Amino acid sequence: MNKWFRVFQIVSFCLLFSAHIFLFFRLHLGEYFAGRVPLQDFDIYIQTSRELIHRELFQNPHPYQNAMLHTAGAPLMFAPFLPLSPFSIEAARSIFAILSVLSVGASTWIWSGLFVKNRRSRVLLALTLNAIVWLTFPARFAFQMGQPTLIMMFLITVLLMRRPRYAFLYVALLTILKSHFLLMGILFLHSWKKMVLFVTALLLTVAVLSPVIKLQYYVDYVRFEFAQHFAVRPSIPTDMYNQSLKATTERLHLPMLYPYLQVILSGFLLISFLRTRDPIFALFLALFSAPILWQHYIPMLYPVYIAQFSEKPTRKVLVLLILSIIFVINNTIVIVPFVGLFLMICSVSLRTYFSGRYPDFNINELT
Repeated sequence: MNKWFRVFQIVSFCLLFSAHIFLFFRLHLGEYFAGRVPLQDFDIYIQTSRELIHRELFQNPHPYQNAMLHTAGAPLMFAPFLPLSPFSIEAARSIFAILSVLSVGASTWIWSGLFVKNRRSRVLLALTLNAIVWLTFPARFAFQMGQPTLIMMFLITVLLMRRPRYAFLYVALLTILKSHFLLMGILFLHSWKKMVLFVTALLLTVAVLSPVIKLQYYVDYVRFEFAQHFAVRPSIPTDMYNQSLKATTERLHLPMLYPYLQVILSGFLLISFLRTRDPIFALFLALFSAPILWQHYIPMLYPVYIAQFSEKPTRKVLVLLILSIIFVINNTIVIVPFVGLFLMICSVSLRTYFSGRYPDFNINELT
């Protein structure tokens, strides 16, 4: 039996290795590693970072009137791109592409550890999961747009599955990359020390970068975000790439329902977090409270899918989970993908309430 199992492992490894070679050429990763492929969003971030340093862009007292920045995020999100701005655009793209690919590989390695402990079997499972991630449209979309989503997916994976000692730094970094992750600060509600450290990390970053990223830019951004949250009809994109509740109600021609649905959904997620102390609800609250939820954000939820399967959910929860995967990770953009995200919330909620909490996601160990 051991002999045939080893043969199976060797054959599986060869097939998976061949699949990765195919994906390498099919996705033109060599071109991305060389920095020869334009990355729409990443190129804008690098260009904006350079203009921030040279004071060319923000001469306007209200920078978020600039259409290019309407969906970019808070000014602090340019912080990770400032160190790359001195490099040529090709070198910066290359660094980003390599970091994204390594982030996926590291994430899938951690995921595989939830299912198997044998090293050889874990390698095979990690390779399988790695290939699956790259076959999904949201992951490829994030990579090709130059979004740091895959890097954030790794940070969320470590935060939830490895329970790092300095969790507040991971949440702070996520908040820097995407401002709505500020809501994940509720993880530290029961620990004033960690909350102080989390807020201090953000304030120090703002202070250090204040010569480049002016405080007025944050004020303008907050005004813009406030207007987006409380406007019934959004001035943001409402095509199928935006999976937010606000954009979905607009597509369904039911914008008047948005404020009520948002209050219900956010309230449910907040109460669920306070009752179960499950960090996943904090993650949901951060993502689903935003007026913009691009489809390339969805890979940040992949660790949640993995956790669901690793805990052997009940049949009803498994059905909801599979349906949500079909909706969300489908390569074609059809129907209303937000339905899939909603089903995912339902499956996670049921699973959490059935089990009390995820054993691997103990919030007390996070903080």
